[in-house]
Amino acid sequence: MVGSPLGTPAIADEASKDKEGGRRTILYARVSTTDQTLDHQQTQAEGAGFKLHEVLADHGVSGMSTALRDRPEGRRLFDLLRAGDTLVVR
Repeated sequence: MVGSPLGTPAIADEASKDKEGGRRTILYARVSTTDQTLDHQQTQAEGAGFKLHEVLADHGVSGMSTALRDRPEGRRLFDLLRAGDTLVVR
C-alpha cells in the first residue's frame, strides 16, 4: 500500500475505485504553461488506451520550483494512490 507523504497509510476512497478489482488509473497533469493543457494531456492518455478513473491537475504551479508534495493536487495524489493503481503522467 502506498502511504501518505508522512508515511502513514491513507484511507481508500471507495467511491472512486474501479468496479473490477479496485484498481484505478489516475492521470496527474501539470498545467503551468500555455503549451500544457489538461484537455491535451487527457486526450493523449485516453488515445494511448488508458481508461481514466480520476484526473488531477495543478494549474499554474511550476514543477521547477514546487515539489509534488507541495502542490495542492500533488498532495491529493498521495492520498488517492493505492498499490495496484496506475499513475499516468505526461
